[in-house]
Amino acid sequence: LVNRYPTLILEHKADGKTLCGTTSESCELVTAFGVFVYLKPLCTFGYFKEMIRVCKPGGHIIFDCYLSEEWSLKVLDAWLASGNLYPILLTRGLILDFFKRENCTCVKEFRGRHGADRSDYFVFRKDISENFPK
Repeated sequence: LVNRYPTLILEHKADGKTLCGTTSESCELVTAFGVFVYLKPLCTFGYFKEMIRVCKPGGHIIFDCYLSEEWSLKVLDAWLASGNLYPILLTRGLILDFFKRENCTCVKEFRGRHGADRSDYFVFRKDISENFPK
């Protein structure tokens, strides 16, 4: 994409922990799809913090993950049968509490097909505080 759209796409080196190449509050949309389904939870929440940091007030953060609340024995069996043993399960409550504490509002949740079952998508809006112009 960088080669095809050099004036639209800015490439940053990844360090595997942060979004250090991205300026704070510089993005209107921050997305990650198929990433947090296999990262360890503490690494995931570190990235959530970084996504919030780089998102402009009023901007949106969208990602997917696997929620433990959505798993059942049927889902477990499907994953075991698939041979893919990478899924990491997170909890909806902790995600919602974390983003709320960081001044973000969940504006949408939905499920989409992924792997042997489905992943759960969250859309958060970084709230505009009174310290920022609206």
